[in-house]
Amino acid sequence: MLFFNNLLIPVIIVFVFIYGLYKKKNIYEIFLEGTIEGFKLIISIAPTIITMIFAINIFVHSGFINVIFNKSGLVSSHLISMLILRPISGNASLGIMQEIFKIYSPDSFNGFMASILQGSTETTVYVVALYYGSIGIKKVKETLKIGLLVDFIGIILSFIIGYICYFYIM
Repeated sequence: MLFFNNLLIPVIIVFVFIYGLYKKKNIYEIFLEGTIEGFKLIISIAPTIITMIFAINIFVHSGFINVIFNKSGLVSSHLISMLILRPISGNASLGIMQEIFKIYSPDSFNGFMASILQGSTETTVYVVALYYGSIGIKKVKETLKIGLLVDFIGIILSFIIGYICYFYIM
């Protein structure tokens, strides 16, 4: 399989090169045009990504979640952090899930729930900000409402199914 993976990209490149020669296209100019468009896209979405990373870091490192949810005792503050950050950033929620695995173990209820939540929710805010921002759509209110509603339903169902599976089936 590794041999196939290592061979796949060069085969695609050779195919594109041969196809370009067959169609009598200037492959180098087309490649440069694509590279320039890629850089323009990166420059257009960079402020959105930097702002998201900045906001996430402030939220995570402020300790706000620990102050609010440490007293509840229902689930760990790490799991609550993951619930809140999952719609915003997939990488941040993966980092929190890794912390949950280190602290509680993957086989614990918190580890089990973190795994389910990671797979049953989406990075809605990130996706809307990145994709809509890159093409200039400003009216995102309805998309965010529906996306966050679906995330909320995913969270509720994850807890119901996770609780049943962890405590009654396993």
